[in-house]
Amino acid sequence: MAEITWIKILTNIFKDEKIRLIQSMPEGDALVLTWINILTEAGDKNDNGYLRLNEDIPYTIQNLTVLLNRPHMIVELALRVFQQFRMIEMDQQGFIYISNWEKHQNVEGMGRVKEQNKLRQQRRRDKLKQLEPPKTSRDSHVMSHENHATDIELELELEKDLKHIVVKDDSAIAFETFWSAYPTKGSNKKMSLAKWNTLWKNKQIDMEQMLNGVIGYVNHQEHWGYKTCAAQVFLNQERWSDDWSFTPRTIISESRTSIPPTAKKEKEVPEYHG
Repeated sequence: MAEITWIKILTNIFKDEKIRLIQSMPEGDALVLTWINILTEAGDKNDNGYLRLNEDIPYTIQNLTVLLNRPHMIVELALRVFQQFRMIEMDQQGFIYISNWEKHQNVEGMGRVKEQNKLRQQRRRDKLKQLEPPKTSRDSHVMSHENHATDIELELELEKDLKHIVVKDDSAIAFETFWSAYPTKGSNKKMSLAKWNTLWKNKQIDMEQMLNGVIGYVNHQEHWGYKTCAAQVFLNQERWSDDWSFTPRTIISESRTSIPPTAKKEKEVPEYHG
């Protein structure tokens, strides 16, 4: 998907009937703020209003609690209210999407803007090219070539000097992303980081696979009612690479009668209509 950095919110949003009714509820202001959080998250995903990790994995309440940085109770209440008011819906596969998403993000219009920007940049490049001074002698060409070669050498030396720093920084940043996504209660961050650095150094970590594995594992554990293991155990056992697929359940479901078929399978996580 192309990067999208904005969504549309009407200036009279707080005069909207549904928003006014929501504001009158207990925790009403928090619910309205959560709605705006959900709109911006869907805009950032740029997936036609869907809220999901990818086409195969839905978000759970815990996932959205982390992503929206809102209390679990508020997110759960908000999803129920928004579904009741038909502000969000769930498709036949259990994925949450925002109703009438085209009201908030006109993808076709953004495509036109992108094309206009592309043409504007091309015109600017052509204009700069016309302003370049002509090459008048072989000597100037040689000097330019020598300067270019010197620049390349300096870049290579700089890359060599900073390589170990960049790798270390990348590992630390990636670890913090993992740490914020994983339910780390009871985990030892120092031990987890040490294991992470070893895995990273050996190129055993693919961040997309890791985050998919974390969400799949957490969903699986919640679905079958089991606790998640400590983060250092998750990393030591390389559990992100396991298959944690299951059939999701809707968030509005009243009954929870599913029984874990094995100790490995676990309770399914509720789906949201973000």
